[in-house]
Amino acid sequence: MHDRTQASRRRAGDVAALLAIFAIAFFVVGWSGNLTSGPHYVDEAQIFTLKHQFERDGFWSTSFDHLHERLTSTKRLVPVFIVQKLVLIEVLGGNLFAWHTYTLLLGVLSAWILYAAARWVGLTAIESFGFAAVAAVGPQSVVWWRLIHGEGIGMLFTALAMLCIPAALDSKVRGRYQILFVTFVVLASLSKESFILLMPALVGGKIAVERYMRSGGWLPALRENGGVAALLGAVCTTELATIRFYYQKTDFAYTGWKGFDADRLMAATQEFFAPTRGWMVLAAVGIAVGSYAWSRRKGPLGPVGATWAIAGAIVVPQVLLYMS
Repeated sequence: MHDRTQASRRRAGDVAALLAIFAIAFFVVGWSGNLTSGPHYVDEAQIFTLKHQFERDGFWSTSFDHLHERLTSTKRLVPVFIVQKLVLIEVLGGNLFAWHTYTLLLGVLSAWILYAAARWVGLTAIESFGFAAVAAVGPQSVVWWRLIHGEGIGMLFTALAMLCIPAALDSKVRGRYQILFVTFVVLASLSKESFILLMPALVGGKIAVERYMRSGGWLPALRENGGVAALLGAVCTTELATIRFYYQKTDFAYTGWKGFDADRLMAATQEFFAPTRGWMVLAAVGIAVGSYAWSRRKGPLGPVGATWAIAGAIVVPQVLLYMS
């Protein structure tokens, strides 16, 4: 009876979190006027350009030509994002309200899945809500208001991959969720190139969660995830090699790798941690709270070190990527 009551309360809390995330996102987007405005960026003009081409040349012919041009001439390894864009233009057309609604719901769903994943590994409702907020506040809020971008669908697949981590702890369904984890990580990496650099952190996070939730030590956790790590390592290496040696292009306009430069690295780091970026404070508080919560439940220093190591594996590659 007690377990049933606890489960009922947890479900109610999860529903309340979903409603709260949606209400906050809808209020911000609606209050700012974003829900009924646009297009905002040059990229979003593609909606109308491709819509016209669909009407003139047909969906399949236009889609094939656009996909081929983006992958070969523009040299962007983002097929998942491109396919999503083409399908949405065919379905939603030039209805910007529908586009904004879809984008908003995609961002809300991603944030809620992150909340659910954090709850599943043992964080409280408040801690989990803070974890989801880190992914939705600041520059990364692009996932729920900008119309044409790869971050939104990439973030959804990343959140789904993170949800698969605790789900795979159940030995009865482990194989299924191991496959889903790999699938979602790969789909995220093919949504925008920056997600490729997130692969090591996701694999490390998976190993750490299994190490502390199963209390079996690092070696068993590494052994049980060796196949996943090797497969994603091969995918990561292949994608990076494709960009470097086949495309022979490692930078694109505002970002990319142009070689190491200490001055640019310092400038990027200062920009990353500028006082105006309040989301960084939120992220730091979230990491600190998460470290404390894991320590309280799973033992002293190990989870803290693992948490900060994974945070570093997320942040450092992105700083290097955007230091150009």
